[in-house]
Amino acid sequence: MELGNLFRKSLQATQTILRKNTNLLLKGIFFKTGLQLAVHVANEDQLKAIFVYIHTNPVLLIEPKWKENGIKNFQKVKEFLEEYKWSSYQDYLGKKNFPSVIEKNFLLKVIGGEKEAQNLITDWLKFKKEVRELLEKYAPFSLES
Repeated sequence: MELGNLFRKSLQATQTILRKNTNLLLKGIFFKTGLQLAVHVANEDQLKAIFVYIHTNPVLLIEPKWKENGIKNFQKVKEFLEEYKWSSYQDYLGKKNFPSVIEKNFLLKVIGGEKEAQNLITDWLKFKKEVRELLEKYAPFSLES
């Protein structure tokens, strides 16, 4: 499947999942108009970063300030992500959650398999706060996410 079509299909599935999730406040132009944002993915590292960003967003539901303050209970967050019903992350770990909605083989090949997908998420959760602090200290721009 072509990367652009894969991205569109994943985005549509994500919109559907988010709309069904009553725990999230769905506001803003993206959800009101059904606007789709297309982003050119320049390389595999950027694709991996997008994978991590998408699959760690639900952490905000249980630890709203985790990106700024780090994670208080890592095991709880890890288990939450691995069991969160409205994410395709389970599929990337080998559990069938949305197998008819996603096409995971291409991305798993780029990432390096199910174990590496889990490692990417785990590392980001563990080190997000430290990375943010380093960027704030040394980067000449402000960070919004």
